[in-house]
Amino acid sequence: MAQNIKDFMSSYQAFYKEAQTALQENNIEQALQSIEQCGALVKDADYYCLKATYFFQLGDLERTYQTLAEGVGLFPYHFGLLINMGLFFDNSNEPLKGLEYYALAMRVGGTEENRIGLKHFNELKSRLEKDSRIPVARLLKEVQRCNRILKENNGTLFPMDQNGESMIRKVIDVSGEQILVNMYENPIVTNVDASSRLYFGAELYKGGVVSGEKIIEVEGPSVIPYSPIERNSNVSFSINGNTYSFLPNDLAINQYHLIRINESGKLKIMTDCPVFVGNSIPLKDEPKKTRLVLKIFIDGLSGKFIQENGMENIMPNCYRYFQQGFHATQCFATSEWTLPSKATINTGKYPMHHKLLHPKIRYSLEKSHKFLPEYLKEEGYFTSYICSNWRTNPLYGYSKGFDRVVYHNAMGGMDCRKVVMQAVEHLEAFSEKNHYMAITLMDLHNVPDGIDNHLISQVHTDISQRMKARNKGVTSVQTKYDENKISKYREEIKRVDALLGVLFDFIHRKYTQEEVLVVLHSDHGQSFLEKEGMLVHDSRRIVPLMIKGNGVPNVITDELIETVDILPAILKLCDIPLPDGIDGRVPAALGGAKERDYAITHLIHPNQTYKAVVTDKRHDFHLETHEGVNNELLVPIGAFRTSLIDRETGLDVSESFPEKTSACEEIVLHQIKSIAKWNA
Repeated sequence: MAQNIKDFMSSYQAFYKEAQTALQENNIEQALQSIEQCGALVKDADYYCLKATYFFQLGDLERTYQTLAEGVGLFPYHFGLLINMGLFFDNSNEPLKGLEYYALAMRVGGTEENRIGLKHFNELKSRLEKDSRIPVARLLKEVQRCNRILKENNGTLFPMDQNGESMIRKVIDVSGEQILVNMYENPIVTNVDASSRLYFGAELYKGGVVSGEKIIEVEGPSVIPYSPIERNSNVSFSINGNTYSFLPNDLAINQYHLIRINESGKLKIMTDCPVFVGNSIPLKDEPKKTRLVLKIFIDGLSGKFIQENGMENIMPNCYRYFQQGFHATQCFATSEWTLPSKATINTGKYPMHHKLLHPKIRYSLEKSHKFLPEYLKEEGYFTSYICSNWRTNPLYGYSKGFDRVVYHNAMGGMDCRKVVMQAVEHLEAFSEKNHYMAITLMDLHNVPDGIDNHLISQVHTDISQRMKARNKGVTSVQTKYDENKISKYREEIKRVDALLGVLFDFIHRKYTQEEVLVVLHSDHGQSFLEKEGMLVHDSRRIVPLMIKGNGVPNVITDELIETVDILPAILKLCDIPLPDGIDGRVPAALGGAKERDYAITHLIHPNQTYKAVVTDKRHDFHLETHEGVNNELLVPIGAFRTSLIDRETGLDVSESFPEKTSACEEIVLHQIKSIAKWNA
């Protein structure tokens, strides 16, 4: 262990104990001094707990709340902050909120923490039952809500909500915008349940509920997304003296109806039941320099595997399409699996900053972060999302910034073929608009999951390579080396490429190269591709990043790039100013100020050891903690092992480069210090 890390931990613990003692002795002045000394080292969750306690003892309730709220926003899985927020409301004029935060605390705590949380919850509930100012019905409703919080699912079951209830035709609020979820492309089924949810798609638009009458300005030609909410809804649309009336059976309840209005004017909508009316969509835009920005995400596509097998051999359509464009050969995933990796790509922030990390606890990412489609929407693009990935569905907030979302879980049949045709139909339907479109392709996930259901890959896979098809690791990205899976993986990649060729041909016919910006990327590679070495190897870390279109240089670069750089790269190429507060940077090959000196990957997963890899052109530095990350997603940094691997020889050269080893430890420490367990 590096002496500087030991010193850091020792200093922090000394200041922390001084602050605790001072607070216990009500020595307010000394407490503040020690707390600020802690904060000068790192503003971690413990720092916010100490500072909130200080303000509370000072009697400053407003700053107590502000400190706790800031802390919870930064550390949403921290038991101490959540329980303190519960105590704050417990002793305020809003005690019902105390129940909520006690429930949130129990959701993340261990056995002992849950016992403490339950004790506080039951004591507060007992007091409120005796409080005549709190209506019994209101208290019962809050207790039931808290029970649902404790039983919430992780968000992967969309279009079921976090409580396992259907979201079909329910209006939800996402960052101040109303959204309605309805069925998609099914003429018979009107709703889903837990057993049928996989087999049906959903469609989302933004708008609002109309009851009675609403008048909106329309610039024709336009379409109005319309959906009944209740059965037997009568509705009429009137514009410029013409009225078009629809009886209940005319507009089915289980879909959106895009009502085309060719005229401009005031459109009056009259209904006898609540209905959902989406925002008006003008069908013709003033053409932008870049008319189509298309982001293609292929889950689990290894960049190293493509390079070793020859892109022209296994992805010939992609090879030809991106031959005139930008191709990064050293783009490293910032996380090893989809949930945190895609959040990084969509926010431009490292996983310890965006916080979407926990596989079992749903976190509302959209409340605290701006997403890539929002930037494009603000520039006047019509934004759409065709998604089959259960870790990037609307329940995680990924409807934010999109005008239209089509979602169907890949396990229910939304494969590459269907995604591609959905994309083609959307672009053809709205052919005169400026588009930002994001699509997700999950087909490669079948390989580690041991699923064989695609015609092309089955026909091209020999019987000898179908053995032990369901040999799977603890998670799909941890599946061990498997030659049969490698063969299947190659065929699945070829299949995806063949189907993407249809999309590329459509784009080529529809747009000029100067009118498009097409980005193809992945989130991580695969662990089963390499037999020996570290768990976090290049076949898992290096992902493809290819860009073609207006203003894109024709270059193959070995510049070190991270997936956190994808967002700023797209913004730069769209002439959109880069925001403050993101971790990504524009690659030098795309006009950025300078190349990265290194690329880093973090593995932050509860009940697994924390791992980090820092890569430069010569070495891979590996760090792994002895203990596992806890359920609060805090990293136990007290004891760890390291190695410095020569990228050419594969040998550990730590002893030959002690200064570099120490510098790499500093890099890791700097990035994770706010989520490290310094007070262990």
